[in-house]
Amino acid sequence: MIYSDLHCDTLTRCFEKGESLFDAKGHINYFKIEQLKKYRQCFAVFTDDSKRGDTAFCYFKRLVDFYEKEMEKIKSDKLTAVLTAENGALLGGDSDNVYFMAQKGVKMLTLTWNGENELASGVLGDGGLKPFGKEVITKMEKSGVYIDVSHLNEKSFYGVAAFTKTPLIASHSNCFSLVPHRRNLKDEQIKLIIESGGLIGLCFHTPFLLSGGLGSFEMLYRNIHRILSLGGEDAICFGSDFDGGAPESCIDSLQKVKNLYAYLKGRGLCGQLLEKIFFSNAQKLFLQNS
Repeated sequence: MIYSDLHCDTLTRCFEKGESLFDAKGHINYFKIEQLKKYRQCFAVFTDDSKRGDTAFCYFKRLVDFYEKEMEKIKSDKLTAVLTAENGALLGGDSDNVYFMAQKGVKMLTLTWNGENELASGVLGDGGLKPFGKEVITKMEKSGVYIDVSHLNEKSFYGVAAFTKTPLIASHSNCFSLVPHRRNLKDEQIKLIIESGGLIGLCFHTPFLLSGGLGSFEMLYRNIHRILSLGGEDAICFGSDFDGGAPESCIDSLQKVKNLYAYLKGRGLCGQLLEKIFFSNAQKLFLQNS
């Protein structure tokens, strides 16, 4: 099958555990990649809210060096790897580092993690988009780096949506109307992402997904149905959060994505729609920015 994924933490996990993509023991590795027909994966350089300044930026550079060496080893024609960054703290407090990120191939930056940083407030903060965040976004727009609004609180989200005209991406977030978790998106947020021409990557992380005893496959179907009802056929894709989140056993490996496809097809989603959701919606947006 073909599959595109907006977010995983496999790169950071491998770096921290001293593993390679070839022998990684997590949700994604080379063996699992080779079982797919075609695969586009966004690999995130991630830091939590403990790193700031030069420490954070140096960490980003070390992870990028690791990523480049790993990609040199992989000679698969099935994988298209996309480098992303999760947490604007990785900029080290210098907005010009956006240009360095872009030069290194970063295509998307998650502005915050859960807390507050120099750019904005995440879901655990009370503030909104800051002047430095606007400065960063302006340079992201010039550099072709997409804005990832996952992890932002509502005040920051609406501040970003009002400030930029570029497509917004929620790389790994689900529907608040189905599971009222602070990390999920309310309907008005979903509509703004759709109107921007952006993407919503449905996440496999159990706390964002499960409700009322229903399993992950059924809840992903219901998330898809909800976004379709809001006009989002061209915005839906997946952002698994593999190797960062805690998915149910039915979807805890790249190998098991095919089972999700079969389930959704069995629930009546047509092949053309599934092809959009599993691959071409994300493919189309990233090809615009290649």
